[in-house]
Amino acid sequence: MQRLQPIALTAEGDNTYKVCFRTDTGELAFIFTVEERPFRTLSWEPEFSKMVNGDPAALVLNKAIFAFHEARNFQYVDESTNTTADARPPE
Repeated sequence: MQRLQPIALTAEGDNTYKVCFRTDTGELAFIFTVEERPFRTLSWEPEFSKMVNGDPAALVLNKAIFAFHEARNFQYVDESTNTTADARPPE
């Protein structure tokens, strides 16, 4: 198991995120994808799995990606009109 310190989380698409890590040998980046199935799942590159196999910090990273994804897709509810508005600005 190689220890990876996350240093940046960037949205690459609606459901795709790039996480940059600091390692003993420099910096690495991996792509993660949030999938909305009957329940929310997170997929990543196979190389990431090999590097963090058994690392408990990976669960904390998963939670951070899910929280970032949820914040980007938050919907505000106007209770006076019972309407919703996305957190995303209009295009």
